[in-house]
Amino acid sequence: MNKLDYAEEVNHLYSFINKIDEFEYFQKMITGLKAKNFTFLQNIINLLTEARQLELKDILQSKRVILDDKENSSVPRKIFKVMGIKKN
Repeated sequence: MNKLDYAEEVNHLYSFINKIDEFEYFQKMITGLKAKNFTFLQNIINLLTEARQLELKDILQSKRVILDDKENSSVPRKIFKVMGIKKN
């Protein structure tokens, strides 16, 4: 491979990275690891401090939200699920 080939590969990789949602990608990797080797993932998580476990939980609950379709700008946001309204 010459320098031009490497530059082309880097540009291809760079454009791929810019098009993906890194939070979604990470979540898929963790979900895949959980499905293939739950015990291994559990051992890794158990090595984390409680603060780091909370950070991991926040990351896994985050997604990119598009703010402007024209500029294709997005920001990470934590996604909450509505559980329902309690009636007394």
